[in-house]
Amino acid sequence: MNVLSEYLTLEKPPKSFVYGTSGFRDHAETILPIVGRVGFVTVLKCIHDLKKDGNSLACGIMITASHNPAEDNGLKIVDTNGSMLPVQWESVCSTFVNAKGNDDVLQMLLQYHFSFELSAKCKVVIGMDTRPSCPKYKERLLALFDLLKVQVLDLGVVTTPQLHYAVFCLNFKFGENSSLSPELFLKYYYENFSHAFDKFNGRLPSLTINCCSVDVANGVGGVAMTRLKKHISLVKFDLANNGDGILNQDCGADFVVSYKKPSQSLKKNECYCSFDGDADRVVFYTCEQEDRMLLMDGDKITCLIIHTLKILLSKTGLNGLFRIAAVQTAYANGASTYYLTDVLNVSVICTSTGVKHLHRAAEEAADISVYFEANGHGTVLYSDAFQTHINAMESQFEALELELLKLVVAMTNNAIGDAITDLLLVLSCLNYLGWDMLTWSAIYSDWMSRLAKVKVADRYKIKVTNADRTIEEPSGMQAELDSLVATVNSASVRSSGNRDTSVEKEQTHVTARCFIRPSGTEDVVRIYAEAASQKDLDTIITGAQQLIIEYLS
Repeated sequence: MNVLSEYLTLEKPPKSFVYGTSGFRDHAETILPIVGRVGFVTVLKCIHDLKKDGNSLACGIMITASHNPAEDNGLKIVDTNGSMLPVQWESVCSTFVNAKGNDDVLQMLLQYHFSFELSAKCKVVIGMDTRPSCPKYKERLLALFDLLKVQVLDLGVVTTPQLHYAVFCLNFKFGENSSLSPELFLKYYYENFSHAFDKFNGRLPSLTINCCSVDVANGVGGVAMTRLKKHISLVKFDLANNGDGILNQDCGADFVVSYKKPSQSLKKNECYCSFDGDADRVVFYTCEQEDRMLLMDGDKITCLIIHTLKILLSKTGLNGLFRIAAVQTAYANGASTYYLTDVLNVSVICTSTGVKHLHRAAEEAADISVYFEANGHGTVLYSDAFQTHINAMESQFEALELELLKLVVAMTNNAIGDAITDLLLVLSCLNYLGWDMLTWSAIYSDWMSRLAKVKVADRYKIKVTNADRTIEEPSGMQAELDSLVATVNSASVRSSGNRDTSVEKEQTHVTARCFIRPSGTEDVVRIYAEAASQKDLDTIITGAQQLIIEYLS
């Protein structure tokens, strides 16, 4: 035990770290001293589950900083179900990583029942992206796991979703005694999803989308897509930003969403998409005119998938038997929420910002739950009851649609959001509906929105609830914000008869809204507002900024 505590305190953390939705991320050299400690928490989580359930289930650890610059790096722990680390274990991880000396380390080892006998029964799956600092991180993890006699499955260079899916497969698809090798897993991943994609699209009379240009952000998505497209015959994938530039620099999903600019040259109505650096996000875009990009973000992906699923359920006689729900955050554009509730007639659950909150809400929301953040991170979850039912169904209704419904499920990585499988699913939905990119783009127009922030001395003075949409403290602040928005809505209704409808015809259903929440990373308070006109938007933002200054100065 002393050997371990000395190993873990050789390099003390250079700063205080907090484990969040994205794990730990910082400059690569800043994170390096805590690599061993994060590896140890991964083993402690395995031991905890082993003692709790008696099953020796694998956990995972991914070396990546996603859409951050190439000089950064990070670590994410994957739970035994292939999903993200449970919230209660985030604080465990933070406490362990920030321990200052041997006594603190030893106390936590005892608290979580560490022993060499138990660690030798643990399995950990390791993966990394293409950052130059990744091999050094992996070397430290392997040294620790060797010391603890942990069984390791080293996948090498993989996307983050591939690692999540590997943990899920190792624990629940292939069996405890499976001799799964990295190559066998990757072969299964590519063949499984590409087969479902080709079979689905091969059953359609024609394809509206038979080519897509994929910006892989000069990241690990390029490695994966290069291999995947060898397995696909019906759709051509051209890769852009594939190793000829710097990771995430002026390319990738985060760049496209943040700057509303394409990362590749566009042609009218052609299909384009962008991954982020570790390929767990994807957004789509095209153009109608050369100087105007049309973005199909996570909100429109949600609407497209649900539109398709509703038709498939109807044609297989399952419409009333199984519920579909969308899970969004408060940042989802109101036009998408209106389309989901009033056009597609599905329920929408709003949850706190962060993909971990969406995924957990989706697990309980409905038989089929579709969740995507606007940034393109999301997936579809299907209940066990739904999957069992469709697999047992005879084709007494539309045989084709039943087959296609099963293939949609087979095409989904339901462990986590996966840019690659989401890409395959989106193209399949477009081809099934017979939609081109402009048709998809036109299903609704985003309502006018604006983000703003105000720097404050202490962001913790403001406390929010109701999925970040309601201010609890300071008392009275929410009432004043509600009054501000109500005044704008009332004035908007009175003046609507005088508006130029040719200009604002697509904003007819807009009800202004605004919420204020503290930043999770810096001493600022963030504002999000939507309204029917730029004037209304400016009025709300200015009023919200004044409220923040008044209550938090």
